[in-house]
Amino acid sequence: GSGDHWKHDIALLKLKEEVPLTEAEVGQVHLPAQGDSDYPRSGDMCLAMGWGCKKHGGSVTDIAQKVELMALSDTMCRIFWNKVSFETRLCAGEADKDKGVCSGDSGGPLMCKKNDRWYQAGITSFAASEYPGKFPGVFTRVSSYINWIEQNTK
Repeated sequence: GSGDHWKHDIALLKLKEEVPLTEAEVGQVHLPAQGDSDYPRSGDMCLAMGWGCKKHGGSVTDIAQKVELMALSDTMCRIFWNKVSFETRLCAGEADKDKGVCSGDSGGPLMCKKNDRWYQAGITSFAASEYPGKFPGVFTRVSSYINWIEQNTK
């Protein structure tokens, strides 16, 4: 269907050097378990980060920004994105909160806490182009790809 563009919106990059974590707010981020569909739970507060615009139509920023977004159930997501399959995706954000992911944030992490540890739940995939702050953003569901990640990083 038309909502299945970028169904597998994920890539792996190998860095030449380790990323220093000394001043990182989140610190080390863990990978969720393969197929963990109970995480994140609807209503969990998560953190999205990226170098996208700070306001709709604004330019990208050279300092990473962060925004707290609420994870939503697939059922709730379908209200906003009815043609999108949520097998490999999840969504976070709320209607009309005027905050969310913006142009330039794609590829950035969506991190949610579980038992006091940060896990990467999602990868920013897309948002509403006209009013990104009025619709929840859509993220690649990392737990659908753990086996693939491990096969390609061993």
